[in-house]
Amino acid sequence: MSADQKSIKHTGKIIAIYGPTIEILMEPQSACAGCKAKSVCGMDEDKGSIIILDDIHAGSYSVGEDVIVSMKQSMGLKAVMYIYMVPFILLLGMVIILLQLGLGELFSGLISLAIVAIYYFILYLHRRKIEKEINFVIEKSDNNITL
Repeated sequence: MSADQKSIKHTGKIIAIYGPTIEILMEPQSACAGCKAKSVCGMDEDKGSIIILDDIHAGSYSVGEDVIVSMKQSMGLKAVMYIYMVPFILLLGMVIILLQLGLGELFSGLISLAIVAIYYFILYLHRRKIEKEINFVIEKSDNNITL
């Protein structure tokens, strides 16, 4: 497997299906307990996280079914850049620049936070484009056992 084809896989359970839209509960796994990056992906919480994705084959799945959700590792890195790194660099860079311009610490901090808020608002406005760039792949899990 080449480096650009590596993927991140996680198991989940389908909790709702609305037409082509599927809601999946990603529950923390035992492997997540020892993972150093668990706080970054949000899986350090006991309740897990919910992802919503569109799949043209949504009709072939059912509520309560176990599935495997995967994404290319490069897409995960892109998501981390959008969500964590760019805002951090914006915040830190703006604080430093504004302090060098002679603004007080309070105003530098508030203006920097406002710029980060604007950045997140711009991300929100472009969410459809980003959703097309960073996509998840869903597949049936082999351990679907009904009792």
